[in-house]
Amino acid sequence: MTQGKAIFKSVKLLTVLSFVLFLATSCSKSSKDLEVKKSGLVAGDIYLEVDGKRLDKNEVLFGSNVFLFVAGLNNLEQKDGKVFIGCSMVVSDSTGKILAESEDVFAQYKDSGISPQDAANLNINMDTGDPMVAGSTYNWKARFFDRLNPKNEIKTETDVKLLKGTALSFQLQTNNQGLTIGKAGIVKDAKPMLYEEMPYGKKISMFLGNLQGFQQDASGKVFPGCAMVVTDLQGNVVLAYDDLFKNADQTGVNLVDVKDMQIQLTVGEPIKKGQKYNWIASVWDKKTGGQIRSEVIINVQ
Repeated sequence: MTQGKAIFKSVKLLTVLSFVLFLATSCSKSSKDLEVKKSGLVAGDIYLEVDGKRLDKNEVLFGSNVFLFVAGLNNLEQKDGKVFIGCSMVVSDSTGKILAESEDVFAQYKDSGISPQDAANLNINMDTGDPMVAGSTYNWKARFFDRLNPKNEIKTETDVKLLKGTALSFQLQTNNQGLTIGKAGIVKDAKPMLYEEMPYGKKISMFLGNLQGFQQDASGKVFPGCAMVVTDLQGNVVLAYDDLFKNADQTGVNLVDVKDMQIQLTVGEPIKKGQKYNWIASVWDKKTGGQIRSEVIINVQ
């Protein structure tokens, strides 16, 4: 029988949103082939990462999810205890044709702002799939700015070459009800996996890291839920677990135990060899309803 369970421990993964801010004006290389221009804002560390690993060169497998980290954001101007971050980004091919563009990645926080603590670790990401082509190089530009003082900004630019081969396609969706995710990845034997490497009969793990936003009760406990479902590509449910935290409904768990989650799946019956499946995991706060949904297509060999 195929098993699914949640394991909680500190793990090193990917991260989804992070910044740093000091006063200055300069230009530097914070990661190989990553150009950083600072005007009013200064970052302590800016780098690219894929599958939880910092890139030493800007070459990734086609289909990878590339993250740009700007670590340690602070010194943002505040209004009513909130900070207001903006970020625009553009992805273009070698001819200058724009393939993807966002005027504001953080538009959902434009009016409400976020706490300085939540703004301390942010990042943005670029999915390298269609209409991109393996073997080609793409330009990725981003601008981070303080909405309350837009002249204070950090601009980044990098060229990313897509290598032939197919990386695991991992898509995360985060609602705006309070939960945020900092890291995500799929691994086997503590190593990031590629799309081709879903071996039948083996255990694979979905990591969800740096989860934040759970509401604590008076004793400091939190009350998470975690569901997992595997469907075929027609949407038929093959395997489902309603709530891996059901036994903790009354007692709750320590906040530190839900910061990093590892959701494990054994690729075996009723999953069939030679088939593709959709693996979905949802984590939610039973007190507030805040939720994060993670989804990946697995190719079982």
